[in-house]
Amino acid sequence: MCGIAGGIGIGREHALRMQHALRHRGPDGCGLTQLHGAPSEAWFAHTRLAIIDLTEAASQPMTDPDTGNVLVFNGEIYNYRAVRENLASMGERFHSNSDTEVVLKAYARWGQACLEHFDGMFAFAIWDTSKQSLFLARDRFGIKPLYYVHDARTGRFLFASEVRALLASDVVPRRLSLEGVHSYLSTGSLEDPVTIVEGVSALLPGHAAEWHDGHLKKREYWDLPLPAAGSSNGNGVPIEELRELMQNAAQRHTVADVPVSIFLSGGIDSSGLVSLLSGPERPPVQTFSIGFGEAAYDESAYAEEVARAFGACHHHVALSSEDVAHGLDAATSAYDQPSVDGINSYVIAQAVRQAGYKVALSGLGADEIFAGYRAASLSPRLERAQQWLGRVPHPARTVAVGAMARLMPKTDASRKLAEWARSDPGDGPWLHPYYMGRALFGPSQVDSLLATEAGALLGESIGQGEVAQRRRTLLGKTAGADPVNRYLYLESRSYLPNMLLRDIDAMSMAHGLEARVPYLDHHLAEKVASLPGAAKLRRGTPKPLLLGALTRPLPESVVYRPKRGFTLPWEEWLRGPLGQRVKDAIFDPPSCLRGVLNDGAVRQVWDGFQSGRHSWSRVWALYSLATWSAAHLETTP
Repeated sequence: MCGIAGGIGIGREHALRMQHALRHRGPDGCGLTQLHGAPSEAWFAHTRLAIIDLTEAASQPMTDPDTGNVLVFNGEIYNYRAVRENLASMGERFHSNSDTEVVLKAYARWGQACLEHFDGMFAFAIWDTSKQSLFLARDRFGIKPLYYVHDARTGRFLFASEVRALLASDVVPRRLSLEGVHSYLSTGSLEDPVTIVEGVSALLPGHAAEWHDGHLKKREYWDLPLPAAGSSNGNGVPIEELRELMQNAAQRHTVADVPVSIFLSGGIDSSGLVSLLSGPERPPVQTFSIGFGEAAYDESAYAEEVARAFGACHHHVALSSEDVAHGLDAATSAYDQPSVDGINSYVIAQAVRQAGYKVALSGLGADEIFAGYRAASLSPRLERAQQWLGRVPHPARTVAVGAMARLMPKTDASRKLAEWARSDPGDGPWLHPYYMGRALFGPSQVDSLLATEAGALLGESIGQGEVAQRRRTLLGKTAGADPVNRYLYLESRSYLPNMLLRDIDAMSMAHGLEARVPYLDHHLAEKVASLPGAAKLRRGTPKPLLLGALTRPLPESVVYRPKRGFTLPWEEWLRGPLGQRVKDAIFDPPSCLRGVLNDGAVRQVWDGFQSGRHSWSRVWALYSLATWSAAHLETTP
């Protein structure tokens, strides 16, 4: 696990600046290599978190002595030993015991088709000396980030693990992206391929790209399968096959030359990992949980119950809300882009790293694969409602919805519901039931938050922008699927990479901790995705496929307790001392946001929070945008 950066048409000082910006991702070492034979000056930079093969033989950038190809790699290839054995049988010679060298040799043997052989999480770049080209790839789910800047006019190309590293190069202008602001206000995160910085793009999950002679070609090499609506599994649900896939996935994710731990919240997903990796013939797994003195936010009793049930060696870290609040500045500074989420990941990652661990397994991804959210079961009803509403003439629908809105509580959810109910199916991806459900601010609220000038600059072009095109592409792929699988696919290709995976990567790597996500093993995910949506739901039982595939069942108190993630007392903080700091930041934004956000609309959001009409997340989103922009973008006094 590392930080990677590099570029064509940049100098050594630019590469060094990016490397320095990535040191938190790789505190164990760093390397810098000039690429010879490139059309202009070119460099690769690397910072290392040593997990597999801790020797200098695994250091990067790594050069293949047989081909001259150069690699910088971030991630882990969990099946690297099997791939290495296969390559060795073909005559490939190895000089280290690292998965990094396996990636380099696999590319030499199979070219870009090497991606088909890798099980893991990764983002890497290879300079191909014979083709004089740069090959980049990102893992199937987008667990590891990869950003780039392509200047077609000059031929300059830069890439890095973080947006902030690209900005640190002093080559990339620190300009705010209006499309990025629109995306962020819509969802509370940035939707790939757009970032908050103009000119900086994210390589999409499951995609690869090749730069050659100033031109960039991108392609999708993998996507999650979707069964057609009405298809069925003739032999029923293959529980034994799922059990084997889950056990293999969990075991593969423990491959490391350093100790491995587990984030244990006491929920089904993390508890399932403890179950999968525990047994009478195995050493106790190392688990970590966070507990608060405030009972409303403390779930440590469930984590301790799971640890006892499976004989885990459990580490409980007791914190007060004040402890977290005092570290809030450090946590928010870890954001690579603005986000409304992620502080919880920072807190648990800090605790695990301070205990001496470099690797932690997370249950993240199980909800998106195994239908853990309540919205998965609501999807069929929402789609039927949309079809019914579509038959009602628009004027009548507007009157009816207006009457209902006056009777409903003035909450964020009711405002979004009313806006969606007024819409027509042809109104575009912004008003699709899935995206409205995941919206932070509804489309009309986003429009009101954008200042007149910014709204005019975006105009109707936002409907043809990269975010809108990406949403249309994803919706098009789900056209023939049943509603449950449609919802899960969109979760896995939207919310999961854009919010959850990005935040856990940034917040864990801020401490030099590698977070692994076994439920996103692509063999397991493909099998679950191929099953009918109805097989993933059972009244009264959450995530029945996951629970049914566990050899050692979880305590019933864990299975049937109300679903709740690791939460922090934001509402209390923002109504207390933190509130004034947030208010000051959003009422006096940095100059790059002036003329972009509507001051009056921002005040309305604050006033709405104070009166209970807006949730804390709306205010925090504006604060995150303001503070990140002030720290990283062009501002004037």
